[in-house]
Amino acid sequence: MSKYLVVTHQTALSPDLQRKVSALVAEDPAAEFAVLVPEAPGLPITWEGETVDVARHRADAAKTALEEKAGARVTRTAVGASDPLQAIADELLAHPGYDTLVISTFPPGISRWLKLDLVHRAERKFGRRVIHVVAKSDAQERNAVKFIPAGYHSVTAYLTVADGTKALDFYTRAFNAQVTERIPGPGGKLMHAEFRIGDSVVMLSDEFLRAAPARRSRSAAPQGRCSSTSPTWTPPSSGPLTLAAGQRCRRPTCSGVTASAGSSIRSGTTGVSPPTRRTSRPRRLASGRKSPWRGRRRRRDA
Repeated sequence: MSKYLVVTHQTALSPDLQRKVSALVAEDPAAEFAVLVPEAPGLPITWEGETVDVARHRADAAKTALEEKAGARVTRTAVGASDPLQAIADELLAHPGYDTLVISTFPPGISRWLKLDLVHRAERKFGRRVIHVVAKSDAQERNAVKFIPAGYHSVTAYLTVADGTKALDFYTRAFNAQVTERIPGPGGKLMHAEFRIGDSVVMLSDEFLRAAPARRSRSAAPQGRCSSTSPTWTPPSSGPLTLAAGQRCRRPTCSGVTASAGSSIRSGTTGVSPPTRRTSRPRRLASGRKSPWRGRRRRRDA
């Protein structure tokens, strides 16, 4: 049975480290792992007057990640000195049974440990096998990650309403919305919900007036207006989809607006003005120069 000492800090939750540990578990399912996180150099981090043990938090998070995602048996976590070589020496002195060191760092040019030549120095000093895992930096991870999930757009409206269940029912009736996610909250309220209208996703939740200040939310229902504005643009062939559902809306613009207005008004929306066909007029710029639209006219549904 092999015993591995995983030495890491900022890369404690790196997928590269998890993949390497998973490969080691596949080679020896009975292998045991320990996680050592040296303290970060410099002043301690405080939050609201209390010192935060960042190294301990990272060690515990790494243990959980390696157990759940790599299937490893993590028998120990430890926090060591800020000098990583000294931290390894102290751990090997207290627990000499490790036969392999797994040192996880950022790439060359970024990693402070590689500037200290930690990998080669540990190999020479301790006479043990050393496996070096190079984890992607934060910038590399940001470039690799697709931050906009499939099916979402750059901006997604989030509505806070007084009665989420009724709101979802309204959107379903008025705009043929498809509810894709529903997370119930305390007291029968909706903590979070998502629905799709056409190719757009809208998020929604009930108001929570008695929650902690950071989580408190209030709808605009007492003021008689919508808490969020989310215009919907629809191609001619996709059917009637428009208006901020269930609320007072002004001058919506899209194809099929007449059918959309009728559908939403029948479901409870208050109409401010009837749909009309308008022709845009050329305008002059603020500088007094002629607008590039001058002399042109275009028709639109409004």
